[in-house]
Amino acid sequence: MFLSLRRIKPFTPVLLSFLFLLPGTAAFPADGTDSNKVSFRFVYDFSDRPADVRSQGSALTWNAGSAVKDSFDSVSGASVSSSTRLLKSLWQDKSGGRTMPDGLRALLLFAVSGPGMAERDALNVSADGKKITVTFVHRGTAYMIETDDRGFADVSVSFRKAEGVAGNRGGVFYAMSGFLGGDDELPGGESVSAEQTMSESSAQENSPGPAGSVSESEEPSSEQPAVRDAGELTDRPVGELDWSLLPLEADIPTAAAYYSGKLRLTQKDGILCLRGTLRKKSGETR
Repeated sequence: MFLSLRRIKPFTPVLLSFLFLLPGTAAFPADGTDSNKVSFRFVYDFSDRPADVRSQGSALTWNAGSAVKDSFDSVSGASVSSSTRLLKSLWQDKSGGRTMPDGLRALLLFAVSGPGMAERDALNVSADGKKITVTFVHRGTAYMIETDDRGFADVSVSFRKAEGVAGNRGGVFYAMSGFLGGDDELPGGESVSAEQTMSESSAQENSPGPAGSVSESEEPSSEQPAVRDAGELTDRPVGELDWSLLPLEADIPTAAAYYSGKLRLTQKDGILCLRGTLRKKSGETR
């Protein structure tokens, strides 16, 4: 009438193995893996590509305990292998710390999103020899990625961001007036709208943009750099933002255990590629 425990015991390992392989329970470490090999390919120039094939050719491969090969599914309108969801688990640890730059995660998601995302976010790729600069604005935050002269982006120094440069109206993000420029000028030649306000707090440490040159005969100025007020929400697209006015600051990992390393960026014929291996580190130094 009753099953004995002795008869069930031999099947227990098999049963447990089956449970861990059920959909939704696939092994994925909450804090990522010790190393992550990333391969990213994104078609960003659609000028010579018909609308129905614009997402073709973009792909993302990375490691979530095992290799994940992903791309955009035009039928479902989502990533084929759920990279959008899985990357969030890799990017953020249990305490909310970020294991990689916000801009890196946002960039990788272009490869598994529809082509409209690149247009809405005003993605721009420029090259000066092997040096690559990538800029875009996603959900109100501007991101800039600048490689060195050999085309390598170091996750500790090559990523910058500026939050609050655009605002949401009806599900669409528009530029804030304070970052569109104007007729008045700040010291150093920066244009500024009439609504510009000057902050007395220090902004030099938080805005590591290009510094102005000072001649040897000039005395160091005791005045703090002006902090641009965001102003009002406009009806202008984020592609019209003046990047020289954005308060860009370092975009670096904040988690106790974070990814470190360099990624090689290349671009050709409207296709941006990124490859490299990131390794998990711990400690204060980023």
